[in-house]
Amino acid sequence: MNRSLLPLLIGAAAGIAAALLSVGSVVQTVLSFLLFILSPLPLMLAGLGWGPIAGGTAAAVCILAIYVFAGEPQAIIIALTTVIPASLAAYYGGMARLDNGRPVEWYPLGSILFALTIAVAGGFILSGVYIDFPKISGELSVELVKRIAEADPEFAKDPVATMSLANTLIKAVPFLQPTSWLLVMVANFWLALQVSRRSGLFQRPKDDWPTSLKMPALALPIFAITMAATFLSGGWQMMAWCVAGAFSTAFILTGFAALHRVSRGQPWRNAALWIAYATSLTIGLPAILFLFAGLYDTAKKPAANGGAPTL
Repeated sequence: MNRSLLPLLIGAAAGIAAALLSVGSVVQTVLSFLLFILSPLPLMLAGLGWGPIAGGTAAAVCILAIYVFAGEPQAIIIALTTVIPASLAAYYGGMARLDNGRPVEWYPLGSILFALTIAVAGGFILSGVYIDFPKISGELSVELVKRIAEADPEFAKDPVATMSLANTLIKAVPFLQPTSWLLVMVANFWLALQVSRRSGLFQRPKDDWPTSLKMPALALPIFAITMAATFLSGGWQMMAWCVAGAFSTAFILTGFAALHRVSRGQPWRNAALWIAYATSLTIGLPAILFLFAGLYDTAKKPAANGGAPTL
């Protein structure tokens, strides 16, 4: 076989695998959901293990396959929210500055997180514009409020409470979607790095996430402006909440990274990590503390290199 065709074949196979995992989400089962959240993995593996040609081929084949088997709307939405962010993360993950043909400086992990955050937020904003998200979100919130009112007739008698709940739901959806999906993307990227490195196809040395996962300084003003924009109304408010959700997750992750870093060698490390993760997942409120920890850690010492190495 011609070795120049191998990245194309690998990319095509990865694209088909990602498309099957994505389209499988239409079947409402727990297994299909678990498979769906792994849909970015084949795209990232192709890009990290076999290079940009394989990664680009995987992205193109994935979008084409979804278009053929599921239609244009789903192909566009998956392309914006999954394919582009996953391909971007793989591309930056394999980017390095070369010296005499050998990589000497790799694209910073914190800057990859920053790019992935922008891509996820942008993907959900564009897909929301495409499907007229304000209208759909409003209809979904009204339907949910109606069902709650049917279950609790007393609730339906309070118009202020029903309207407040509907408005909260309209704001919560654009915040929570990129929040959860960025976590999925970062988890898939971590897994893709491990698999690619252990396969021997990936040259990037192992990153020390607790010390490397730092957002660039530019993330701070973007987050501040976005939070201020959440006080706007209409579509602008929804877009602001979408960006705020993605960046909140990114800063929470950097806050957890800081905890891993400062607890190294401490006798209380395991207990602190267990409590931090357990309470954040079950209660949610402690995650706000890690959001502020991530903001502080970024302000104190942001990523050393916020841009791409010179290739």
